[in-house]
Amino acid sequence: MGYDAPRHGQNLDTFISKWAASGAAERANKDMFLAELCSVLGVAPPNPATGDAEKDTYVFERASSLAHEGGDTTTATSTCTSRGASFWRQAGIG
Repeated sequence: MGYDAPRHGQNLDTFISKWAASGAAERANKDMFLAELCSVLGVAPPNPATGDAEKDTYVFERASSLAHEGGDTTTATSTCTSRGASFWRQAGIG
């Protein structure tokens, strides 16, 4: 089984069939899945991260600190973030 490069305007049914058969390797597949989803939807994929929060408004992998009652914090990773809104989130870490 070879790699199928994302095609602009890829058929939604083809995309769904491909990813339904991908298995449960979310962390291994997430960036490719989201880039191909962007292609299917006809929107630009996320930009490369620069490490500068001011510039990284639409990127993969952005850490955020979540405040809890009592002053504790948890670091969570947003897999895909656009202008401060996470639309694909992984489980918290730390």
